[in-house]
Amino acid sequence: MCSRRECLPLTSCSSKRSYNSSFTNVALRKNVKLSSLYLNFQGDLMVDGNRTTFMHTNFDANPYAMIDLGDTYLVYSIYIVNRKDCCPIRLHDVSVQIGNDLSRLDIAARHKAAIGADCTLQFPKPYRGRYVQIQLEATAYLQIGEVEVYRVI
Repeated sequence: MCSRRECLPLTSCSSKRSYNSSFTNVALRKNVKLSSLYLNFQGDLMVDGNRTTFMHTNFDANPYAMIDLGDTYLVYSIYIVNRKDCCPIRLHDVSVQIGNDLSRLDIAARHKAAIGADCTLQFPKPYRGRYVQIQLEATAYLQIGEVEVYRVI
């Protein structure tokens, strides 16, 4: 069994947000830490409930956004909304990591292609964690319009 990052299966992306309709978004208005900050694009813009605002990092190797959910949840799926006004192809090679220990997050999903307008990543099994990290496995800008993290009730 291979546990290296490149061996983990890619997760398919669905634009059907309805998968999440019976679950609770636990990321709304939570704290976000970015690997870097481009101009004044704060991380909390990706969890503010407004899909027209967005966060933005510098052009970095493996840029990330870390959401602190404030408590431990069983995470069922993540809905990612891309930046609407520019550069939709920048959101590619996405890795989603979840866990309670910042030094040992589990990779829950990987999506190689560009996300498009939006994407629901539904996990085959729920992941338990307080922290959710969205990271690009590339040297690029990370820009996200909104992230919704859905917990199992």
